[in-house]
Amino acid sequence: MEYVKSEKILLKNHSDLDEKWAWDRISEDPSILGPGDLALRNTERRQPGAGRLDLLLEDSDGERRYEAELQLGAPDESHI
Repeated sequence: MEYVKSEKILLKNHSDLDEKWAWDRISEDPSILGPGDLALRNTERRQPGAGRLDLLLEDSDGERRYEAELQLGAPDESHI
């Protein structure tokens, strides 16, 4: 096993890595977000009268769901 030190990068200004890249990585392995063993349940899920959810995740026992919003830059409460 080889040790690789992590490197902080800013996606907002990166030429190759963007929001779509982050979306794909989280979709492939939702556990990188940290709250445990998660599965991707749905993407771009429409919510009546409330827009749509970027990523809908579910824990392994199906008792909890999490919604992940992806947004580069400063937080924008109108995005949620």
